[in-house]
Amino acid sequence: MRTFIAIPLSQEIREILERLQSHLRTSQADVRWAHLEQSHVTLAFWEGIDPSQVSQAIEKVTEVVSEISPFHIFVRGLGAFPSWTRPRVVWTGLQGGEALVQLYEGVLDSLEKIGFPREEHLLKPHCTLGRVKSPKNQLKLVNLARALEKEEYGSFTVDHLIFYESQLRIHGPLHKEIHRFFLKTTQH
Repeated sequence: MRTFIAIPLSQEIREILERLQSHLRTSQADVRWAHLEQSHVTLAFWEGIDPSQVSQAIEKVTEVVSEISPFHIFVRGLGAFPSWTRPRVVWTGLQGGEALVQLYEGVLDSLEKIGFPREEHLLKPHCTLGRVKSPKNQLKLVNLARALEKEEYGSFTVDHLIFYESQLRIHGPLHKEIHRFFLKTTQH
């Protein structure tokens, strides 16, 4: 079972990012643009999780998130992985400060205790806008994006996380919600 825990983006931020994508599309670069209706901030991803582990994972993550108050994530700037000279992924940055780090570490620590493998990389919160498929019009794309590198696109409140199952399909993955976790003081 392929699973991940993520923070969904607000509808307002999705709409802003769709306009940003539209602007970048004018470069006519060979990019597979992300479907922003599924956009989220992935905190952790696991492949090969046994379905019997899901209920225990829900219990552990619930304990962590119920102690963290809602916080804001700011959407700022554009970047590329691995770099602007060799862009493969074009993204916008997300900044959530200490609260985001606390949430990330808490989720990973709690799940590692029950056997979920811990990813060994630093948290680099971002939202993928598109994946560059070839060098066609790449310079035009980079020039458009670099001009917006320092822009601010808004913010949203994080008041819940979602535990998803990711099912691979021919036309891209299907994300099926398994459970919704609410942060402290959020009543639902």
